[in-house]
Amino acid sequence: MAEINVTSAADGSLITLAIPDPDAAITIVLTLVAAYLIVKVADFLLRKISEKAGRYRITVTMVIPLLKIVVYVSALYFILKTIFDPGLTELALFSGLFGAAIGFGLKDIFADIIGGIVIAFERPYQIGDKIEVSGTYGEVTDIGLRATRVVTPPDDSVVSIPNYAIFQELRQARMPERLR
Repeated sequence: MAEINVTSAADGSLITLAIPDPDAAITIVLTLVAAYLIVKVADFLLRKISEKAGRYRITVTMVIPLLKIVVYVSALYFILKTIFDPGLTELALFSGLFGAAIGFGLKDIFADIIGGIVIAFERPYQIGDKIEVSGTYGEVTDIGLRATRVVTPPDDSVVSIPNYAIFQELRQARMPERLR
């Protein structure tokens, strides 16, 4: 970063202004463009693969949001490294604090995502199956990473059921009666 020293007219004190390095700005823009392009190309390719994957279609489709998260978090890391150039100690401290904050703030969303991953691999139901979860009965129309969408019969309304709720109900249903 370039620095400019400016003298204050009021009291004559010296003020230092930091001007961002043009190379850093170019690196940041290129990182953002590269991340966007990687996500778009990977999304397109994985959707094409999922169309031909047969019974693994839902599993392949559920990888797309995880890939986006990994690419954008990596891009954020490179941008922060370009701007602040942290040492190993600062990076470890920041990662720990950031992880704790995200963990507490997004606990339910992470639970839904983990439930979605388990549902994708265990396949307790598929699109078109009729299920009942937490008092909601309907036909499964979409199994996403965070929620499963069900169309209810009386009024054809679409209900999103969090995957964590489904995962909890499946886990309780599989436990022997004496352990509940």
